[in-house]
Amino acid sequence: MIILIMGPQGSGKGSVAERLAHDAGYVHISTGDLLRAEIRTGSALGKSIEKVIDKGGLVSDGLIMRLLKKHLSATALKKGVLLDGFPRDKEQARALDKEFSVDCVIALIIPDSIAVARISNRVQCTKCGEIYGTNIKPKRSGVCDKCGGRLTQREDDTPAAVRKRLATYHKETELLLAMYKKIVHRIDATADLQTVVDDVERAIKRCRTSA
Repeated sequence: MIILIMGPQGSGKGSVAERLAHDAGYVHISTGDLLRAEIRTGSALGKSIEKVIDKGGLVSDGLIMRLLKKHLSATALKKGVLLDGFPRDKEQARALDKEFSVDCVIALIIPDSIAVARISNRVQCTKCGEIYGTNIKPKRSGVCDKCGGRLTQREDDTPAAVRKRLATYHKETELLLAMYKKIVHRIDATADLQTVVDDVERAIKRCRTSA
């Protein structure tokens, strides 16, 4: 079973997926994490990805699909895969649909004003990449709970940069909701994290029963 976790920046996609993976046994696959992990392996594929990123380019859909096929094992699909960060547009959705069947789409809904406020208050670990914000705060200010690394705000998390990314989401990614309209479940993402997680889990169970 493949479940797409969709929503604009600041909607809590990663936090919701991580909580579900931890509490309910789903497999959380973030394409951003996959890219970084592949680079760290030093593989031929990782080196190809690193070259593209170092030049400021976008990793091709073909490379991302190769990574997904590598990680979407039969065991993972049986548990249920929460796919976070892909697809982002219609071309990527078509590429995904050629290889796999998407069973459920969770759309986290949040106003742009709240998204901007959340991301503007977000910090990330410079060592392991862990993200903290409104819903998840570090135990010690400025210090990562996982690895003890330093927490800083990313340059692209300023309000102006966030609004630009949100505009791209509305123009490209949001269109996918129409493509998957028969299996889309819209969830209010303005609530606290546990409430959102509970709502998402109920939606996924409805997808399972109707499959």
